[in-house]
Amino acid sequence: MEPLRREGKQRHADQVAMWLALHAGGIPFAPLPSNLNYSLYVRANPQSYRPELPIGVIHYHDTLEVTGLISPVYTDSPAALFEAVKTANEQIQQHFHNKVFWDFRYTRWPERGSGIGSRGEPLQHKRRLLRAEGIESAKTILDVGCGDFEVLRPFQLNNYVGLDTSKEALERATQARPDLAFRRMDMTDSSIVPAELVLCFEVLIHQTTEEAYRRLITFLAEKTQEKLLVSGYDGKGDLNHHMIFYYEPLKVSLQRTGRFRQIETIGSHTSVKILRCLAAK
Repeated sequence: MEPLRREGKQRHADQVAMWLALHAGGIPFAPLPSNLNYSLYVRANPQSYRPELPIGVIHYHDTLEVTGLISPVYTDSPAALFEAVKTANEQIQQHFHNKVFWDFRYTRWPERGSGIGSRGEPLQHKRRLLRAEGIESAKTILDVGCGDFEVLRPFQLNNYVGLDTSKEALERATQARPDLAFRRMDMTDSSIVPAELVLCFEVLIHQTTEEAYRRLITFLAEKTQEKLLVSGYDGKGDLNHHMIFYYEPLKVSLQRTGRFRQIETIGSHTSVKILRCLAAK
């Protein structure tokens, strides 16, 4: 490893090892066209590229966008490459996976955090609402989809538990507030007890199936002792995005549970509505 370390090329040890094995073992080989391993981050067309063949494998490294899609680096790349990227992105969109995506997002784009709803004016808007709703006086708080905890970071909280599916998000939240409790999201965990105040911001809009959406609605209703503050959509609108899903107006979904005596819109940001739900006595 030392020669590679001196050159700062340690990560290529696998390629060098293979090359040494081929030569030491006298193993015959033939080069494949770069169509089977086309590198997005190399500008010049590889000599082995064969334009009459499709590009079958994209070597994309760190060319992922903040939404998890692949982005071509150079505009003068072969047309076949753009077609291959389009196909790959369609596959990513069709198989969007919440946990995988958010772990990637918090690792690679920590400044973006949980998205536009947790930065800038939407963040300040939520903090004003939470302060007005008496978050610091709540005796118990359950935060479903706590993210990196940026929204709640300045508040003094009592008996707080934050839940999230992303390991990276939980690590960042713990670093921000090591005095509070953060746990992996598991709706089957009976040790997650109901709380006086339950929060769930921009989680329902990322549920990839209607079954998952309704299961989360039920979970929120069952865990709310007095008040639920939750965000979502009241109509489909123009939601043409692979990370966002809509099944019905959020207020209708909450009413179906029969657990709330009052459901009221108290705020909004972008196209997301924030609702206050008071539990039935």
